[in-house]
Amino acid sequence: MLPGRSGCAALGLIALFLAGCETQVSLTKKRTRLVEKGLLRAVTIKGQKNEKLGLNSRLPFYKVPAASLAVMDRNALEWANAYGVRDALVLEPATAETLFQAGALSQPLVVAAALGFVAEGKMTLDEDLRPRLRGGRIPDNDISGKDLISLRGLLLDPSDDGFAVLQKLLEDVTASSFADLMADRVLAPLGLRAGTFESALSEDRRILAASGHGRDGRPIEGSWVNHPALAARGLWTNPTELLSFAADIMRTAMGQGGRLLDADSARAMLTPQAGTRSLGFLVEGSGTDTRFHLRGRTEGFTCALEVYPYRGQGAVVMTNSDNGFLVTEEILRAVSAVYEWPDYKPQEKTLFRLDPSIYAQYVGRYEITPDYVLDITHEDYYLVIRPTGQAPTKFYVENPTFFFSVDPYIRIQFLTDPGGDVTGLVLWQQDFKQEARKTG
Repeated sequence: MLPGRSGCAALGLIALFLAGCETQVSLTKKRTRLVEKGLLRAVTIKGQKNEKLGLNSRLPFYKVPAASLAVMDRNALEWANAYGVRDALVLEPATAETLFQAGALSQPLVVAAALGFVAEGKMTLDEDLRPRLRGGRIPDNDISGKDLISLRGLLLDPSDDGFAVLQKLLEDVTASSFADLMADRVLAPLGLRAGTFESALSEDRRILAASGHGRDGRPIEGSWVNHPALAARGLWTNPTELLSFAADIMRTAMGQGGRLLDADSARAMLTPQAGTRSLGFLVEGSGTDTRFHLRGRTEGFTCALEVYPYRGQGAVVMTNSDNGFLVTEEILRAVSAVYEWPDYKPQEKTLFRLDPSIYAQYVGRYEITPDYVLDITHEDYYLVIRPTGQAPTKFYVENPTFFFSVDPYIRIQFLTDPGGDVTGLVLWQQDFKQEARKTG
C-alpha cells in the first residue's frame, strides 16, 4: 500500500533530517582533513604561495613524537584526534584519550575551584589570606614577604609560588588533599574522568600517559617529572577534557547554562582585569573576535588553548615535546584557516637585497658551544647557515642586522662592538633563544 500525502510528507521530513545529519558529519570530516593536511608555516615570502603541509610529516620534522587536538564549534566539541606516538622508543600510537601534562593550563581549573569558594562566601577576592591558612603560615617563597596576600593578587599575577600559596589555602579550607578537592570541586562535576592532579599517577593512568621528550626527540629521564607545585603545573589531562572545561565556563558566562560556576565567577574568568589578564586566562581582541587563551609547558610537554566565545569555537593542542609549540602554531594556523578565525595568519615578508659588503661581514664561524657551531656563508641575496650535524638553512634579509628563515621560522640578529665589527649573534625560535660568539 502506498503512503498517503501525510505519509509522504513525513517521509520527506525524515529524509531532510537524515540529509542534515549526514551533511554535518561530512562537513566535520572535511574540516578534519583540511586541518590535518593544511598546516601553515609562520611566514610566507611575498609573491610566493604558502604551501600547505601534512600534520603527520611536520611531527618528525620538529622531532615531536605526538600531538593531540580537540576542536570546538557551536559551543561544543566537534572532533578530536591524536597523531604520532606516546613514546619515541616504544612507538605505541597516541590516541585522543592519551594523557599529557598541562603545565600552566592547570591553573584555570584551580581558579575555578577558588572562585567556587568565593561564591559560597567562604572567602573573598580581596581579603588578606594569612588568617585563613592553618597556623597563619605562608609557604616559604617569594610571596611570603608581601604586605597583602589576596586571592585576586595571586590570580592576576600567577606564578608557581603564588599557586603554592593558593594550593595550601584550598587544602586548609577543605581539609582534603589537593588532588581530592580538585576532583570533587571541578573534575567530577564536569564528568572529566581522565584528568587528575595526583602527584604520582595511578597505574590505570600511567598506561594512558605520554612520555615527555626533549628538543633532541629523546624521552626525558623517567618519562616525566612529577611537579610538586600541583596547583601551578600538576594537571594530567587530554585536549577534549580541557576544551570541555573551557566550554562550560564560556556557556555560563554567556548565560547559556553551565555546571561549574555561577555567572559572575565565570565572567570574571573571561573578562580582562589587569591588562589582558583575567582571573584565569589571557583575553584579547574585541567584539565577536574576542578570544581567551593560555599556554602551558613542563619539561617535555607543551599545550595551548584558544577559544572564541562569541563564535562558539576553539581548540586545544597538547604535545609531548619541548619543541611542541613549533608544530602547535602551525596546527592553529590550519584550524584558523578552516574555521575562519581572525588570528593565526602567516606573516608575509618581502625579500630585500643588501650590498654584498654587508653580507660579507657576517660570513664566518659562530660558536654556541665547542661542539656546536654555526658556519655562515653568503650566496646571492641570502646567508646560508650550516649548524653542526644539521642540514643548511637559508636566511633572508629582514633588515641590515636581522635575518630570518622560513622553514623552520628562525630569526637571527648579528651583534657588533662599538667599532662596528661583528662579535656574535642571537638566534630566536619562538621562546627558545641561543647566543653564539664569532670565532672566525
